[in-house]
Amino acid sequence: MFDSIDFDFENNDYLYHETYIDNAIDILSDGLYVTGVNIIDAKNVIETTTLPLPYEDKEELEEFFASERSESKLRTVNAVVILACPKGEINNLAEVYDGKHNGEYFSHLVPPEHVLGYCDLERMEFYQNPYYEGYEPQIFRM
Repeated sequence: MFDSIDFDFENNDYLYHETYIDNAIDILSDGLYVTGVNIIDAKNVIETTTLPLPYEDKEELEEFFASERSESKLRTVNAVVILACPKGEINNLAEVYDGKHNGEYFSHLVPPEHVLGYCDLERMEFYQNPYYEGYEPQIFRM
């Protein structure tokens, strides 16, 4: 799934956000809206909705994301959005938004140019974001 993606862990930090496919598709063009609700005692607003990629090895990432897929009455996770930013800039990734989107209040927004793409966990395919600052059109399969 990630074979053709050139992750640059030396110069960039990568985060992921679990969601469902329709939302992941919207995030590509709209960016990632962040409520900022801090129930986990996060140090900054981006940590309230994302986690760092747990592995740099592409095979380990694929296995990890395959295990993250879940469907329940509480929450369906069948997509993972990957964000990228220059090393050490995670605290500056989310911009102040302070408004409503689709009827829900959000305090911050990660702009689409920082959304690398999303992993469809049902098909195990990665879709690059055409709005990402380093976009090169491709679809990647496992």
